[in-house]
Amino acid sequence: MILILLFVSVQAYFFLGYYFNAYPKKDPHEWQYGMKQIVEFVKEHEEYDYIFMTDIRSQPYIFFLYYLKHPLPEYLNSVVYNNSEESVKYNTVSYFGGYYLGKEGEERRINVYFGGWDPIESTPDKGRLYVVSPSQYDGLKHRSSFDVKKIIYYPDGGKAFYIVSAT
Repeated sequence: MILILLFVSVQAYFFLGYYFNAYPKKDPHEWQYGMKQIVEFVKEHEEYDYIFMTDIRSQPYIFFLYYLKHPLPEYLNSVVYNNSEESVKYNTVSYFGGYYLGKEGEERRINVYFGGWDPIESTPDKGRLYVVSPSQYDGLKHRSSFDVKKIIYYPDGGKAFYIVSAT
């Protein structure tokens, strides 16, 4: 009995070590790495009223709701679901808007779009923030009109997201 308990304990130790230390560094996209940093950037830069977020991670709206502490009733009143062929198996969100508490505790209006816009053909507008993947950034037709505000890196040093706006 002691040998079985010892064996299970050793296996659990190695499993948990891999799960919490090696796996997040090996496959950070599976852990949705970068979403918290994106929302923190949005919270710190209140000059942007419109956020255009790539939908490359399928459901990034969850992170905006969680980290902005967006009230559920407001979300339910403003949400627009994506009805495309790709989101048949599960709901994805195209848009939500509403208020959240800003840095100084005041209400701040925000409109967040997830996919449904053409990141390649987009031209930047003042007051709008765009969050794109590295491949989308490389393919921006009007890239010289965008100013890189922040690059979010994976733990291994690879680029996860570009946060850009009008120059």
